[in-house]
Amino acid sequence: MVAFRGEIQPVILVTAWIGIIVAAVAAIRKRDRLSIFALVWIVATWLPAELSSLFAQRTTYLYMVVAKPAVYIVVARLLSYRRIPRWLVGAWVCLLLAVSSTHSPAMPPGTGILRG
Repeated sequence: MVAFRGEIQPVILVTAWIGIIVAAVAAIRKRDRLSIFALVWIVATWLPAELSSLFAQRTTYLYMVVAKPAVYIVVARLLSYRRIPRWLVGAWVCLLLAVSSTHSPAMPPGTGILRG
């Protein structure tokens, strides 16, 4: 039996916060249209759920499903910058794969392929 836990991959989530900051800088300084689009998408899908949680004491889980494509855009943009060394991107991919093998929202804890 597989129990879906609905968690977001932590490596992507941490990288997304950096990507959001970089996208905000690009949106302000360069008027980068894709950065503006991704930021508006994230804010428009995340902020209502956060405000609902804050003021109505309501927990919402599906808002992140709608925000994920924009999160992936800012992460991909961050990792594609020429100033970021390719070895660092490779290390990020290895970390992503390692964490994914032990931390999947569709696997019960402790059943990842690295734990056998």
